[in-house]
Amino acid sequence: ENGIIFSVDIIDRNNYFGKLSIAYVDSLPRNSGEPFLEEEKILIIAVAKRIADVIARREITNACSYANHALRMIMQCNQLLIRAKHETQLIQEICRIVEVGGYRMA
Repeated sequence: ENGIIFSVDIIDRNNYFGKLSIAYVDSLPRNSGEPFLEEEKILIIAVAKRIADVIARREITNACSYANHALRMIMQCNQLLIRAKHETQLIQEICRIVEVGGYRMA
């Protein structure tokens, strides 16, 4: 049989990230038994779990970066609320902070 594949889902806390597949591309001799040793299967499963951990950690890091960015903008707007002398100046400066921060509208 050609192309014997062992596949493991890459999952972290019910988030599906994909599939890790390992394949033998050459045909196996007849009566060779299982194509993958139990130790190989355990290793492949461990690698899939580690990949899921790395992906989940990266997603958490990105979410934290986004939240920190938004909080910095809110902090700047709050400081402006304290310092602004006129409403028009307040609105213009808040719009500038939001635009520089990468948002389309205040």
